Amino acid sequence: MQGGTLSMANSGPNTNGLYTVFGRVIHGLEVLDLMEKTPTVAGDRPLAEIRLNRVTLHSNPLAGSFISSSKKPSFLGQE
Repeated sequence: MQGGTLSMANSGPNTNGLYTVFGRVIHGLEVLDLMEKTPTVAGDRPLAEIRLNRVTLHSNPLAGSFISSSKKPSFLGQE
């Protein structure tokens, strides 16, 4: 899978253990990079909570215009 792919593993009973892809980041990969570099604790949980302040969903990303934002994700305690 390439970076920016949104997926979830099938891990319940009677599943194949494969990932189901249900989306792709089309804008804002720099925000994803910041999230990936956040220090974590046990269970791969981030040290500080990460909140996405705005998300835009496109059923067909090529049909709509892209919304640009220079706002970085907020980390609790660093807002």
